[in-house]
Amino acid sequence: MIRKIVFVFSKYFEKKDWNIFNCPYFLEKGYEIEILSLVQIHYKGKAKKPLNIFNDHEVKYFDKIYKFREEIKKKKRKETLFIVYPSLGENPGTGYIIRRIIKQLGFQYCDYFYPPYLLEEYKGRHFPNTWMGIMKYYMKHWENKRDIKNLLFSIIYPPKLIFITAKENLWMLANKYDTLNKKKLLYINTPDYDEFISKNSDEDLTILREEGLEEDKYIVFLDEAFTHHSDITNLGLPGLVTENIYQQEIAKFFGFVENYTGMKVVIALHPKAEYINSSIFGNRKMIRGKSRILIKYCSLVIMNCSTALSYVMLYNKKVVVYITEQLKRNQLYRQMTFTEGKYLGCKIVNISKKIPDDLFQNYVKSIEKSKREDYIDRFVCSRKQKEKLSAQLIDDCLKKI
Repeated sequence: MIRKIVFVFSKYFEKKDWNIFNCPYFLEKGYEIEILSLVQIHYKGKAKKPLNIFNDHEVKYFDKIYKFREEIKKKKRKETLFIVYPSLGENPGTGYIIRRIIKQLGFQYCDYFYPPYLLEEYKGRHFPNTWMGIMKYYMKHWENKRDIKNLLFSIIYPPKLIFITAKENLWMLANKYDTLNKKKLLYINTPDYDEFISKNSDEDLTILREEGLEEDKYIVFLDEAFTHHSDITNLGLPGLVTENIYQQEIAKFFGFVENYTGMKVVIALHPKAEYINSSIFGNRKMIRGKSRILIKYCSLVIMNCSTALSYVMLYNKKVVVYITEQLKRNQLYRQMTFTEGKYLGCKIVNISKKIPDDLFQNYVKSIEKSKREDYIDRFVCSRKQKEKLSAQLIDDCLKKI
């Protein structure tokens, strides 16, 4: 019987992670919780502590592989299950080390997936859900060394369970054949969907009014922390955009939107944003940890690329997608932004240039129902029975081990 859940990360454990990984629920159900991190090994000693690091529960950080191995040896095999995040398909390198050590010492691990992104390579594709279809996939990609290495590794060191958040995660499975094993692969929810089904409107409205906001009388900007993202700054890497240029561009855009609508733009901060103040946004109101509520009651969403697009779909909100010249130079963000625009059926506004006079006529988009339903099914919650929380689904599964 599983009594202890050990979460293993290749990143710092931050305040938001405590609830995202449902730790309070598991403690309430009687499980012991341990949190281990190989962030310094993963980033070769370059990682620095983020501002929002979690300190309310012990998190053990390792700078040497042998220390991690010694820690694993202390556990009781029959009572302990490891949940490793992110999945092997999303995190090679330390992902191999973590799983190999766990399996070599006789323990079981589960893969836990990050919410899927909307990427061009997935557009219009359907995952091959038959043995023959998967074999054809590997024959087509046999020159992809990472795909083949992941397959072989996961055959030698297989996970006990795989927790995926939505259908598009299937493309990142280390072993694509695992999709055929219904006892091994468990669909849970994205963290956004868990929050969507667990909160009530009365509490949401109270929180909104505490922030001094009214329903449908503000516009929300989904921050991506392009200049002050903890994952980037803590590694000593430059931001994706130059701060003073981005500040000028975003101020120009916000000013245009506010003048046209008569509404203020409110900033929904990225969970890993580390701004000293709100000057980059023209001293506009910044709110952390309340993106769902801000999207739920807003008049319009301004965004680039964000998994919070799920709330736009769930609450059926109008959206405008923007890009800058500097973001266009980044291959990943260029691909993601234009894929997003194509999928949503909306034009992308380049805020480095003159803001088009027809912005609200031809760039602001209401997403059609069929598109919203498709997105929710592929990227947010792929289960037919959608009322259960991820923690409940995982708990039910662990009780059967």
